[in-house]
Amino acid sequence: RPPPPPVHHMGGGMIGLPPGMGIGMPPGMMPGMGMGMGGMGGMGGMGMMMGAGGMMGAGSAAANMAAASMAAGVLPMTQQATRHARRVYVGNLPPSANEAIVATFFSNALTAIGGAAAMPGEAVVNVYMNAEKKFAFVEFRTVEETSNAMALDGVLMEGISLRVRRPNDYNPTIAATLGPSGPAPTLNLAVIGLTPGGSGGGAAAGGGGGGGGGQQEDQGNRLFIGGLPYFLTEAMVRELIEAFGPVRSFDLVKDKETGNSKGYGFFVYQDQSVTDVACEGLHGMKMGDKTLTVRRATQQGQGKPAA
Repeated sequence: RPPPPPVHHMGGGMIGLPPGMGIGMPPGMMPGMGMGMGGMGGMGGMGMMMGAGGMMGAGSAAANMAAASMAAGVLPMTQQATRHARRVYVGNLPPSANEAIVATFFSNALTAIGGAAAMPGEAVVNVYMNAEKKFAFVEFRTVEETSNAMALDGVLMEGISLRVRRPNDYNPTIAATLGPSGPAPTLNLAVIGLTPGGSGGGAAAGGGGGGGGGQQEDQGNRLFIGGLPYFLTEAMVRELIEAFGPVRSFDLVKDKETGNSKGYGFFVYQDQSVTDVACEGLHGMKMGDKTLTVRRATQQGQGKPAA
């Protein structure tokens, strides 16, 4: 019987050779580098492994893999785990809304009321929108910003009152361990025409006049005006809307830091019979490169069914 084929050891690797077949160390191969060959000819696969004396040690490779895992795996998993507490459902979006418009609107609104975190970038990181059914899921950077965004329920977007709710996958027990579950009490909701403590987390603000049933009547006839050129002063806008009659209340929304107009406001006419006439006369009016949007500030006032 012929003797068994010799076994040649090279560093960490091992190659078994049939009789008469030899292998030499290729020029430049560093000591400690081993080669493993499976099968014969083109049937097998060849792999290389680095020994302790090779170009890369096992400890270094493991460290690199751990770093890659941290970069590619751990952070997204953390984001995934907190996503249910960092998203809100937004319903009743206006027809012109898209992902970019919704993201900008909520980032700006959250900043305006003082609910955005003191960090660079925008508060909204993602918007998932169903344009056909006019709803979206808005994702924020932090749990705290998301809870503050719940106070935006009822905020007007192009004169339409938005519904802001927690998503169906929201887990309040887990969310309580991640951050505050409710809006901060220091939010300045008045700057965007909201009052704190309204039903649903943010009802539209009153028109600033009358009480009891009169205030409810004002609510039904309260108008939103948007698309105002920023250079128009409060007196100029008042003069524009009072072309249809004196107003009982008027609020031009301004930036709380600069005092500049934000291009929209709310008002109620003393004679509420002129409300519809003013809507027809002012809505769509061109002012420079802008077009005015004038609508009732509540869904009910627009004749749409309440949600």
